[in-house]
Amino acid sequence: MDSCVTAAIAAQECRLAALHVSYGQLTEARERRAFEEICNYYRIAERLVINQSYLGRIGGSALTDARIPLREADWEATDPVPHTVPRCGMRNGADIPASYVPFRNAHFLAAAVSWAEVIGAERIYIGAVEPDSSGYPDCRPEYYRIFNRLIEAGTRPETQVEILTPLIHLRKHEIVKKGVELEAPFHLSWSCYRSSEKACGTCDSCVLRLRAFEQAGVIEVETLADLFDISFGFANLPLPKGARVAMITNGGGPAALVSDALAMNGLEMADLSPETRDFLRPHLNPAAQIANPVDMLGAADAAEFTVGLKGILADPNVDIAIAILIPQALVNTDAVAQAIVDQAKGQSKPVVAVIVSEYSTIKAREILHSNGIPMYVNPETPGRVLSAMLRYAQWLNKPALAEKQVSGVSKAEAAKVLEAAKGQPALGEVLTRPLLSAYGMPVVAGGMTKSADEAVETALRVGYPVVMKIVSPDILHKSDVGGIRLNLADDAAVRTNYVSLIQDIAAKMPQAELEGVLIEAMAPRGQEVIVGMRRDPNFGPLMMFGLGGIYVELFGDVSFRVAPLTREDAADMVRNTRAGRLLTGFRGMPEADVEAVVDTILRLSQLALDFPEVAEIEINPLLVLPKGKGALALDGRVILQD
Repeated sequence: MDSCVTAAIAAQECRLAALHVSYGQLTEARERRAFEEICNYYRIAERLVINQSYLGRIGGSALTDARIPLREADWEATDPVPHTVPRCGMRNGADIPASYVPFRNAHFLAAAVSWAEVIGAERIYIGAVEPDSSGYPDCRPEYYRIFNRLIEAGTRPETQVEILTPLIHLRKHEIVKKGVELEAPFHLSWSCYRSSEKACGTCDSCVLRLRAFEQAGVIEVETLADLFDISFGFANLPLPKGARVAMITNGGGPAALVSDALAMNGLEMADLSPETRDFLRPHLNPAAQIANPVDMLGAADAAEFTVGLKGILADPNVDIAIAILIPQALVNTDAVAQAIVDQAKGQSKPVVAVIVSEYSTIKAREILHSNGIPMYVNPETPGRVLSAMLRYAQWLNKPALAEKQVSGVSKAEAAKVLEAAKGQPALGEVLTRPLLSAYGMPVVAGGMTKSADEAVETALRVGYPVVMKIVSPDILHKSDVGGIRLNLADDAAVRTNYVSLIQDIAAKMPQAELEGVLIEAMAPRGQEVIVGMRRDPNFGPLMMFGLGGIYVELFGDVSFRVAPLTREDAADMVRNTRAGRLLTGFRGMPEADVEAVVDTILRLSQLALDFPEVAEIEINPLLVLPKGKGALALDGRVILQD
């Protein structure tokens, strides 16, 4: 599935060549078939299939060795909401499953780079995914950053090959949504680890796929017949408001089969109310069973089907109605079909018919279908159709999918800041501060100064001690050039350091335009993190959180999510990093205000959604104070779209 969507993205950007690797996996033939069919779909002529079966001989993986059992997926742990899968590659006890093939992707990439050099390719796309993965250590972004450096060091000087991982920061349901947008051929892809015939539905890969489709509101079907049946249901029936089903029938056998199929697909038999039973009893055969299903016996005619449907549709305990008919010589099948249509008209509850016969039902099918009532011959079909409709209805109504709306923002003030910067490639810290403030993100007290006297006035206003920072559009990282002076305690220190800072930076970077100096209050003690956003051309605003200050580039401890975010999304970003664990009071450290970090991520996400002209924004560091004390943006920058 991931490779399929990656191919869809690559097809938007490049002329494609495709590489497939067989490595002795149990589903080798089925995966090869998927590769060929996806290549045919995108009309990829240049293909290479190679064999790395030595990975199977090396062993160590359930994908290549049938003697190693594949674990049954934990549905809770692999559910993208609430995102409880351990972060990939964590060495502190994270569960790396038996399906991991040791160092497999390095073998794949080595072959891909070799072929890329030969054919002159410039990009290698791979469908690696970090969130919601099975826990493989070779799914981490740093793995591919390092491999790109290896390519640079180990190929011909003229070789320009880069590995791209467009999905690596996305959750599975976000990948599905992107695939739907790009019309990726999901029906040609294969995910199951165990079987090449029918997906098992229980291995990690199957469950992640199923959960992804569920969370994206996408219905996956197994057969062409199901595709037509389910599509007809969606096109004509109201969505069910619940899972409670009532049936009327003239035969107990088919009703039992329908009931079993409903149960297997997550629906349940409704308990008919006493009022419904009292209504039905005098109108039906005295020997009829007034329960659920309502068995009206074999000779039930159109009038009894009318009464039966009227009764169960009026019952508040019923969400869905099914009418089942076994055609009889003495019963007018067409009249029964018309009775079903008449009772279904104007209903907010879905009504379907099961007529167990391929013969003498042509007219009845025409009556039902022309009025938007599905008719099935197979008693098992309604379970699959109604289950799909119910799951979709539940997805539409799921509150957890609604993004978090933040309060206390001034879009107008933010717009003024960006309008003032129109034509500039970036906003430095001076203009980033009011932009953050407009969206309710606290910044440390301070102000821009253009002389030593102004610097002293600002220092007196914010209170000593203060920090002094050089302001220049040509200096991205102030600490790298000595552009920060800390803990200045009085007027004399501010005057002296103002002059010396300007002189020192002018000597080090004579080409830099120096606009002045930013004076800020010294921040209290706290923990430093980074919060940011980069606008991805395929997925939009990509939110980032990690260890802040000078450590973000050193350790690469970051997590990503695509906006818009729920509060759970933002909290998950924090939980999935070492920085997040430090904030919770690691080894006796005081617990920090994690909720303030979550709030900052949500506010920055909303800012990114409201202003598409912002290409990148970064708060580094965000100083997180002890629990209940909030957080302060100590430094920030914004890159604007061209």
